Amino acid sequence: MRHFSLKNLIIRILLIFITQPGYNGVKITKLKLPLAVHNGTGPIELICGYRIGRHENGLVVKWFHDLEQIYQWIPPMPPQVNGIISGLTEYLPENTNKPLSHSIIRLKKVNLAMTGVYTCKISTILEDIAESRRMTVYVPDQKLNIYADYYNNTHINLTCVAKGARPSPILTIIVDGKQLDNRSIRIENYRNYPWIKQEAIVSNYSNPAIIQCEITIPGTGYRKREKLIYYYNKQLERNYNLQLRPSLIIAITNVFLTFIFSNG
Repeated sequence: MRHFSLKNLIIRILLIFITQPGYNGVKITKLKLPLAVHNGTGPIELICGYRIGRHENGLVVKWFHDLEQIYQWIPPMPPQVNGIISGLTEYLPENTNKPLSHSIIRLKKVNLAMTGVYTCKISTILEDIAESRRMTVYVPDQKLNIYADYYNNTHINLTCVAKGARPSPILTIIVDGKQLDNRSIRIENYRNYPWIKQEAIVSNYSNPAIIQCEITIPGTGYRKREKLIYYYNKQLERNYNLQLRPSLIIAITNVFLTFIFSNG
C-alpha cells in the first residue's frame, strides 16, 4: 500500500482543482503609476488592475513601497494604510466598489520620501501574484550656472554648478554640440545640501564657442540647459603673462643668490 504525505496530498488536490475547466486563476492586468512627479503636487493615483477566477476565495490586496508594506485591503473591510502614505490617502466610492477588479490608492500630495519601487501583490487561498514599478518624486534645480575662467596661457576652466535639484542630478558640459569627457565631479553631502559642481579644463578656443551646461534628473525625463558664448580674450593672456614675469624674476634671483652664497 502506497503512503502519501499530507503535503503531497494537498498538492495533488490543488493540481486537480486548478486544471478544472473554467478555472482562470489570478492575473494582474494593469499596474499604473506616474513615472515621475513633481514634489508637492497631487492628487495622483496608484492603480493595480487584476482579474480573479470564479473559484478564487480569500482575496487580499497589498501594496509595498520598496520592502515596506504600506497598504492592505481585505474586502469588504476598508483599506488599511501605514508608513509613508499614512494620512495622505483618500478613497472615492468608484475606487473601492469593485474589489474583484482593481485597487486604487489616491494620494492627496506627494513628497520626496515616496520615491521608490511600488509593488502590488494580489493573494488568494490558492495563488499569490505581484508586479512592481518605480516612481520618482523630484525637485527641479533652483539654480544652474556655467562659467568659463582663464586657467593658464593655453587652457580655460569650464565650471557647471547646480543647486537644489533632487534626487542627485547628472551634469554634462557641452561645447559646440560635443559632450566633454575630461571632466571632474564634486558633490558634498548632497542629502543635506543639494549642490553639485562639474569642471573641465580644456584648450583655449581661438574662435567663439557655444558652451552649455545640461542638467538631467535620472528617472524623470527632466532636462535643462544653460549656455554662454565664449570669446577668446587676448588681454587675459597678456595679463597672465605680466603676472608670471615678476614671479619668474624672483625665482631666478633667488637661485642666483643661493649660488653666490654657497660658493662664497
